[in-house]
Amino acid sequence: MNLAAAVNKAAAPNLPKGLSGFNTRSLESPWFHGMIYSETSARKTTTAAKFSGPEATLIILCRQKEQLIPLRELGYNVLHAETGEAVRYAMTYPEKAAAILLGQDVADKWANHPEKTLVLDDVTEAVALLLESNKYKDDGTEYKDMRKVYGLAGGDLRDLFNAARRKPQHIILIALAKVTSTPLTNEETIAPDMPPSMTGMLTTDLEYVFFIKKSNWKFITEKVFINYKDTDEKTGKEMVYRREIFAKNKIGLNLVGKGIVNLEEDMDLRQLWERIKSGKPTVKK
Repeated sequence: MNLAAAVNKAAAPNLPKGLSGFNTRSLESPWFHGMIYSETSARKTTTAAKFSGPEATLIILCRQKEQLIPLRELGYNVLHAETGEAVRYAMTYPEKAAAILLGQDVADKWANHPEKTLVLDDVTEAVALLLESNKYKDDGTEYKDMRKVYGLAGGDLRDLFNAARRKPQHIILIALAKVTSTPLTNEETIAPDMPPSMTGMLTTDLEYVFFIKKSNWKFITEKVFINYKDTDEKTGKEMVYRREIFAKNKIGLNLVGKGIVNLEEDMDLRQLWERIKSGKPTVKK
């Protein structure tokens, strides 16, 4: 060791909290972390629920109970969160909430299931509830600057997602789709319906974000750009428009281009996940 290296080693302080090391070979995970989004009535919830089945799935529902009528005969267990505080509790302590509200036996079966799956239905409404619950200061007065409210709600969402992600479980977030238009350039973007900063945070940290294309009932699994023609309402002229649909998947470089995840996929999330895990184009039945 030369003198400079010896001095650097002697002068270096202890490692700070939050700094760790790993090798990329350790990144293989048995857990799916993803989002399904689309417009209303796009079979988002039923598709997510079928991923692991009733005993392995706990749904945190942020909308009206009637949204789950398609699952009525299947016996899924649900935590109904109608406030921001309820969302925070259900996401942070799902086992405890299930034990209190659904019974200890139900909670134990879910918590100990090898394919334990947590579904948030949906994150668009969960964000609205978190925004509402952060509008007021501790003294009961309302924040005048909405940027503060969005910052607090965004911090809540980040903390809840990170806490859920650290647990050994599949996580499926459901969201509505939002179309953002840019008339100046004749462009539109379809993405999950959340404030931009929250959308960016979640879609960056999730490995999979799939858009449901209702015209053929397929998943779009990566970002696509579509050019189409339509008539301009003001001028009556035919114009060329460009549409971007946001989607993503993260698989190993060794699997890219081998038919593991295609641009459009059948809406069988379990089969697609098994294909990703096995690294094979098809799963033998």
